Amino acid sequence: MKTTMFNLHSITQKIRRYEFNWLMYLLIFLFFAGLILGSFSVKNTDNFLIEKIVDIYSEYLKQKHTFSPMLVFMNTFLFALSAVVICFFVGLCAVGIPFIAAVPSITGCFIGIISGYIYESHLLKGLGYCAIIIFPSAAIACVSMLFSCKESMLMSKNMLSLLANGRVQEQNRFKSYCIKYLIYAGICALAALLEAVLFYLFSDLFIF
Repeated sequence: MKTTMFNLHSITQKIRRYEFNWLMYLLIFLFFAGLILGSFSVKNTDNFLIEKIVDIYSEYLKQKHTFSPMLVFMNTFLFALSAVVICFFVGLCAVGIPFIAAVPSITGCFIGIISGYIYESHLLKGLGYCAIIIFPSAAIACVSMLFSCKESMLMSKNMLSLLANGRVQEQNRFKSYCIKYLIYAGICALAALLEAVLFYLFSDLFIF
C-alpha cells in the first residue's frame, strides 16, 4: 500500500506561485475600482477635470466619422501604448511601485468616464457603441496594460533590491524586460486594429 508523502517542495512552489499572482489580482481590482468610480463620476458635472475629459472626447466623437481607418487605428494605438510606455520607464525606477499602481486605476477611471458619458448622452445607442466598438478593443488593450504593470512592479522591486545590495542589473534580465514590452506593444496594436475594423464596419449605426 502506497503512502502519500508530505511534499514540502510542492507546497513551497504553490506559495511562490500565489505570491507571484497576487500582484495581478491587485491590479485587476484597482482597474475595476477606477472603472466604477469613473462611471459614476460622470454625473458630477462640477468636476473640472471630468468636464474637460468629456468635452475633449465629445469633440473627438463628432469628428471620428470623418477619420480614415488608419487614423482611428493610430489614435487608439497611441492611447493604449501610452500606458505601456509609462509602465516601462517607471519600472526601471527603484521606487516606481506606487506610481505603477496608479496606472490601472487611472486607465479604468478614464474608460469609465468615457463609456459613462456615451451612455448618459445617447442611452441605448451609446450602450451599443460601447459594446460593439469600444469594449472589445479596450479589453485587449487593458490586458496588455495589466501585464505591463505587473512586469514593471517586479522590475522595480528587483531594481530596489539591486540598489540595496550594491549590485548591477543583469543584462539578460533587462533584455527579457524589453522583449516582453515589445509583445505588449504588439497587443496594443492588435487592440487598435480591432477598433479600426469594428468602427469601419459599424460606424454608420452610431452617428451621434
